[in-house]
Amino acid sequence: SGTIDKPTTWNLLPQVWQVATGTWRSLTNAQLQLPYYPYMYVAPNGKVFNAGPNQTTRYLDTSGTGAWTTVANNNYGARNWGSSVMYDNGKVLVVGGSTCAPYDANCTIASTATAEVIDLTAASPTWKYVAPMANGRKQHNATLLPDGKVLVTGGTGGGVGNDDSSRAVYAAEMWDPETNSWTTLASQSVYRSYHSTALLLPDGRVLSAGGNYNSTGYQMSASAEIYSPPYLFKGARPTITSAPTSVGYGQTFFIGTNDAASIRKVTWVALSSVTHTFDMGQRINNLSFAQATGGLNVTAPADGNVCPPGYYMLFILNDKGVPSVAGIIRINASSSPTPTPTPTPTPTPTPTPTPTPTPSDGTAPVTSITSPLDGTVVLRNSSVTITAAASDNVGVLRVEFYVSGALTCTDTAPPYNCVWKVPGPKNKDYQLQTKAYDAAGNVGQSTVVTVTSSN
Repeated sequence: SGTIDKPTTWNLLPQVWQVATGTWRSLTNAQLQLPYYPYMYVAPNGKVFNAGPNQTTRYLDTSGTGAWTTVANNNYGARNWGSSVMYDNGKVLVVGGSTCAPYDANCTIASTATAEVIDLTAASPTWKYVAPMANGRKQHNATLLPDGKVLVTGGTGGGVGNDDSSRAVYAAEMWDPETNSWTTLASQSVYRSYHSTALLLPDGRVLSAGGNYNSTGYQMSASAEIYSPPYLFKGARPTITSAPTSVGYGQTFFIGTNDAASIRKVTWVALSSVTHTFDMGQRINNLSFAQATGGLNVTAPADGNVCPPGYYMLFILNDKGVPSVAGIIRINASSSPTPTPTPTPTPTPTPTPTPTPTPSDGTAPVTSITSPLDGTVVLRNSSVTITAAASDNVGVLRVEFYVSGALTCTDTAPPYNCVWKVPGPKNKDYQLQTKAYDAAGNVGQSTVVTVTSSN
């Protein structure tokens, strides 16, 4: 999207940055004129989803020379200067906006209060209306909060041009995906619309800044306000005492906290890059976790389609919904798990004569599941890495992984891992077990670990 040298010269060519070579690859078969600042998301299927502001929403396949395919039309129409967030894995919200062209100086259409969602993990994704805001608005910002709710701030109810201060919307509103309801919150003291920004801070507050005074002359505000969401008034925060600075996909890592018993949710939210009503990098993941001595064992998302590589704010939330101050953590394919002490090298044993043959091996291997731990809540429709330890007096031939009695994976070399796709039903218990085999045919079984799918 965007223009080349003047507003009427559109750049139709999407390009992909090649990290390995430091060059751009042009998607010559996917040239398309899109409005300024399109809502683009990496989708769970690996394609890039364009959620608007056009009415027609599409996938962009970035392989080869590229290709667009239509996914679905939204119900309202064009949502120019609306906003959008991916509020859960593959689930996108679009909210507000106007059917007027982005820079229509003669626009008199009121901004819409409607909102719609689409689930890209469904077999046939379609847009559906959710509850509307109390206030129609465009030129607003939508910010993901660590508890998964969406905060909408600023904007105008419509009017001529990009914004109209005579129809300023000062009240913030918050959408709860679980209840599909909006709550009207405190009002801002400054009109914030065109060229305003809003982003989540590591302490769970939201910074709202900038914006035009009015639609003529581009008179800019240099002020900023900080909003404290309701969860900061529900009691003491949990505290993160230690966390890694980087992890890899599917890895289990440790968070130190003295509040482990009260933790009900672990999330991370990507650092912001917001402009013109849309945060390009905003993303949230709900992470599987289990209590451990002195903290929590947490499992990172399985791949970059559900969690693009980069830096995230890691939050733990207690039973009252209060978030911690975030730790900053990086996820990428090359990261190692949480560092552990380097073991002291064992001296090389003195060679001994070849022993006299002994009777056939009758000792079974020993195996145990090290992650996830018993009682872990795992996310529905997510990929969970099951990790096992195994040892034998002679040697382990293979380790088999079973989920509720069904053979799911086999691994032949340590570390023994199995990536399990958690089914969709809510609050369902699954029994995990491993079996380790040696060359003599002896079999050892682990203790059963029970995990429960999220609600």
